[in-house]
Amino acid sequence: DPVMKYGIYLRGIGLAYGRAIAVDDAKNTYVTGESFPAPYEMAENSYGISGDGTDVVVAKINADGTAPVYVTYFGGSGDELGKGIVVDPTGHAYVTGQTDSPDFPVDLMFALQESPGGGNDAFAVKLTPDGSELVFSTYLGTTKDDSGNAITLDNAGDLYLTGSTWSPNFPAVGFPHNSTFGGTQDAFILKMKGDGSGIIFSEFIGGSLIEAGNGVAVDSDGNSYVTGITYSTNFPVRNAVQASLAGDLWTDAFVTKVSPAGDSLIFSTYLGGPLSDTGNAIAVDSQGRAHVTGSTISGVFPTKQPFQAYIGGCHDAFYTRYSPDGSSLEYSTYIGGVNNEEGNGIAVDACGTTYITGFTQSYDLPVINPVQQYFSGGIDDAFVAKFVPWDTTPEYITFLGGNGKDVGAGIAISPRACVDCAGEKTCAHVTGYTDSTDFPSSDPYPALFEPRGQGGFIVALCDEHESPAPPIANFTYLSECPNPLYVEFTDTSLNNPTQWFWNFGDGTTSPLQHPIHTYAAYGDYNVTLTVSNICGSFTITRNLNITECPPPVNPPIANFTYHFECPNPLYVEFTDTTLNNPTQWFWSFGDGATSTLQNLNHTYSAYGGYNVTLTASNEGGSNSTTRIFCINECPPPVDPPVANFTYLSECPTPLYVQFTDTSLNNPTQWFWNFGDGTTSTFQNPNHTYSAYGGYNVTLTVSNSAGTNATTQIICLYVCPPPVYPPVANFTYLSECPTPLYVQF
Repeated sequence: DPVMKYGIYLRGIGLAYGRAIAVDDAKNTYVTGESFPAPYEMAENSYGISGDGTDVVVAKINADGTAPVYVTYFGGSGDELGKGIVVDPTGHAYVTGQTDSPDFPVDLMFALQESPGGGNDAFAVKLTPDGSELVFSTYLGTTKDDSGNAITLDNAGDLYLTGSTWSPNFPAVGFPHNSTFGGTQDAFILKMKGDGSGIIFSEFIGGSLIEAGNGVAVDSDGNSYVTGITYSTNFPVRNAVQASLAGDLWTDAFVTKVSPAGDSLIFSTYLGGPLSDTGNAIAVDSQGRAHVTGSTISGVFPTKQPFQAYIGGCHDAFYTRYSPDGSSLEYSTYIGGVNNEEGNGIAVDACGTTYITGFTQSYDLPVINPVQQYFSGGIDDAFVAKFVPWDTTPEYITFLGGNGKDVGAGIAISPRACVDCAGEKTCAHVTGYTDSTDFPSSDPYPALFEPRGQGGFIVALCDEHESPAPPIANFTYLSECPNPLYVEFTDTSLNNPTQWFWNFGDGTTSPLQHPIHTYAAYGDYNVTLTVSNICGSFTITRNLNITECPPPVNPPIANFTYHFECPNPLYVEFTDTTLNNPTQWFWSFGDGATSTLQNLNHTYSAYGGYNVTLTASNEGGSNSTTRIFCINECPPPVDPPVANFTYLSECPTPLYVQFTDTSLNNPTQWFWNFGDGTTSTFQNPNHTYSAYGGYNVTLTVSNSAGTNATTQIICLYVCPPPVYPPVANFTYLSECPTPLYVQF
């Protein structure tokens, strides 16, 4: 079911009747119509001045429907009526309608026509984005009655107007035409520059009697589409689905497609049965299908796969959709109950989902998923209907009204602007007329639109469920060694495509969603994907470059070192020493922490044993290694050593010297320099010198607390000759006269 976002009366801003509506990208709505008869009360902070009679009103309403952004009034001493409105991407509103004022406000410097032609004239006006000024304003008409009934913009910013003219030289005397004024009154199609500086073309559409152009649309190629009413049996037809007026004394609707230059009709056809039929509004989708609504009293109106095959009462609304080339009806149905209905406004999204508004007098209008189930008991209720191109049954038809007269006159849609997003809905914005005291409206009601009562209205109905949208093509591909010619394509298109067509750029194709393709040779290929669904199609092309694989890359052999030391052993430095040029690293430190750096520092929170794993990767593969290490508390502080030593050199081998370390404070490393160019790291080394002499011997000792050195001079001498042990012997002399006196 649709959900009403807001509903507001427009009496409080001086709009007596909402005739046409537009929506910008920010979902602000723009409505035009006429004021109440002068003197009327103007809205607070509005622009313009009250003229005489009725004036054109243009109002911009914020996206929430809680406040007017601006309200502008313009007109002259007669009566004016705004009938069509469109807004460009920069927020300029363009309005057409009719005026009988001799002093309608025109730009005397830039107006295409500064003065009225006579009777009623059409006009074209462009407003500044804030609504405070008229960028350009011009009459369009000559000596007889002329009216601008609808307006639209193309992608280049040029304007298209349709309406009716009684003037054979419309829009100006001497203006060149490719067509001929046909009769009493003709429809017209007029294209003018978006800055108002000139008319690009203006052509009559009509036969020998009476025609009026009521609705206009333009496609992306600049073809314009017009619908309206014709009384003429010789209405200009081309490639027509219906080549003749169905009722000789009655009217038919018509649908005409005009070339971008305005110099030819691409197709032009009657649309109707044997009684009276009128085309009131037209829209065109991205496929070029024309969608038309209006009214018929014909019991044999042309239908195609209709939701409602027969006329319900005296006077029914209708909805008709043409094929893109205009050669056939794709869909056509009555919309009505036992009394009278009329379709007045139509809007279509890119997919062809169509929204229609109008009025009904029938209590038995065939409602579907309505926001308002029942006819409210007044003269008329507005109605809103939504059709989708893949189903003959509308998604919804709903009453919209109160206890008085309610008419839907114009409709515009604000499509959802994002893809696969939540909270944003497509909304149909309806304007028209109500004099009901209980017309569906916002609660709480915004104070800036008080007082409520007879006048225009706007209602926003938002879709509860989003309809499909045209697909947006996109894809990825995977080509990798050792077989880069084997390519996997993956469709990533948005908006649910149902058909796929791949062109691989080598002359081969595929209809699969996710194809695999093997190329025959290396090189550049332009790969094109076209995706389609019921709403349309979309194509994207990407360049695929396939090159030979580089030489194989050996997988890495993971390895690392680590270093920690007192006084902070919990702070560990890890150094990658992996072989074969890894390009990625993953460390697991055994305490739950990880890292992807190559070389890094890690601080543990507690002493203990840890399993540290390094996984290294490159194009050739990956490899892991795990090491176990323990982190212990540091021992008590150690004093630095005090170096000292003794030595022993003795005969008979004085060159052989025994050195003895006598250093204090427990050194853990020793370095001896024996003074002859030789060294040792033993604690107590022996050393044999090659020559006698003096030597500066240095001992350097170290421990965890520091280093100390000492130097001693040692002298090595040649040994003296050897000494033999004695052999004992002796003599003695004892002689007289003193024999007792002995000499030894």
